[in-house]
Amino acid sequence: MWGASWMGGNWWIGWVTMLLFWGLAIAGIVWLVRTLVAGGTGSTERARALAILEERFARGEISEDEFRRMRDELRQASR
Repeated sequence: MWGASWMGGNWWIGWVTMLLFWGLAIAGIVWLVRTLVAGGTGSTERARALAILEERFARGEISEDEFRRMRDELRQASR
């Protein structure tokens, strides 16, 4: 009699399933937003690093060979 009804003690399975679904949905949205924001931040950081490198080269702090080597490393890191 109780086995086929929600009143039979198995009602909690529906609640747990619903909580898992919404928890995973929210976690997925948070992950997606963080990934998209981090992608933009990474490219901005690389651009800033290249600008600093160019400034150091312009001031004569590093040689042309050092500049080219570091610039190439930055480009490879962004791939």
